Formats: sequence, C-alpha cells, structure tokens
Amino acid sequence: MQAHVDSDGKFRFVVSKQDPGVPNWLDKADHPWGIIQMRFNQGSDYPDPSIKRVKVAEVRDHLPTDTPEVTPAQRTEQLRRRREGAQLRRIW
Repeated sequence: MQAHVDSDGKFRFVVSKQDPGVPNWLDKADHPWGIIQMRFNQGSDYPDPSIKRVKVAEVRDHLPTDTPEVTPAQRTEQLRRRREGAQLRRIW
C-alpha cells in the first residue's frame, strides 16, 4: 500500500506543485486545474470528501501532529520505486 492513513483513521492528501514534505502528496506539476476522482473498492464506508485550500507553508497546521515527515531523499526513493514498478507492470 502506498497511501498513508492518519492516526485518526482519515486519509488526507495534499495537491501541490511544491513538495510539502508529507505523505500522500499529489504533484500538480504545471497544470492550472484538474479533476480529483476517488474510487472505493469494496469499502465498508464511503465518506464524503472535503477540500480545504491552504498555503504550502501552513499544510502541517492542518494535519495531525504525528504526521510523518517525508525528506527529499525519501521522496526521491519513493518516486524511483514507483517508476520502477510502473516499468515492470505487465501490459496485456
């Protein structure tokens, strides 16, 4: 599993061009807009999502205090593993 679930049981993600140094970062690159789509596969609950716009410098103020930090080195390794996994994915 690649997604991090917070200690309160919630899944939070951050959409940002700049790496906020937290789990579940979705890089918007240079796209000025986009679509967020969620899929629940055999879930026991289907929560209503909520969105809050905050400055990157204030992201941690809106996350649980025990949210782990993702260092630049850890992010580089994470992205390397994802690229490798995508390259090795079987194409039918």
